[in-house]
Amino acid sequence: GFYDAYAKEFEPFSSPEDLKNLLENEKGFFNFTRQHGKIFVTAGAFYQKFWVIKRGKDNSEALDEMMDRMLEFYGGEIGKRFLIPKENTPNIPGSPVVALYPQDMNFYRAIVISREDVQNVKIFYIDYGTNDSVSLYSLYYLHRKFFDLPAQAIKCSLHGIRPVNKKTSWPKSDTPTIFEHGS
Repeated sequence: GFYDAYAKEFEPFSSPEDLKNLLENEKGFFNFTRQHGKIFVTAGAFYQKFWVIKRGKDNSEALDEMMDRMLEFYGGEIGKRFLIPKENTPNIPGSPVVALYPQDMNFYRAIVISREDVQNVKIFYIDYGTNDSVSLYSLYYLHRKFFDLPAQAIKCSLHGIRPVNKKTSWPKSDTPTIFEHGS
């Protein structure tokens, strides 16, 4: 079927050019000041660093569709073939992977940040802007068909915003409502 064709075209780590395209959102969003758009806040807790996803057909909706395809692909029989054997676990920071997130049992695109110990790696979820420590046994090769959509997480900060009390960091009580509700 459809996913058998994916498996036949399997290349565990696509070319450096594919990885570059995945990580560089060519459409940009906040490359210039004074741009406006609807967003979802996906990660972060403070003004100086948070992550968003642009809402719309080419971004959040395309991500939802890709996530559905990834769940079907990696959650099925063919997906088991993409589970990375322990002896092949990527040690190279920047290696693209798919990680099973145990809290919701969904599959997410990620980049390896570092090896934490014998059984865990630290990863960065490229579509949501979060980091996690995950078991080596929950990593899958990222099929090149899932490279088509650029990474969706956009790193942001609010320029010129400082705590009222002139301290260098924000007290937790001052975390804005936007971060408490996620959008």
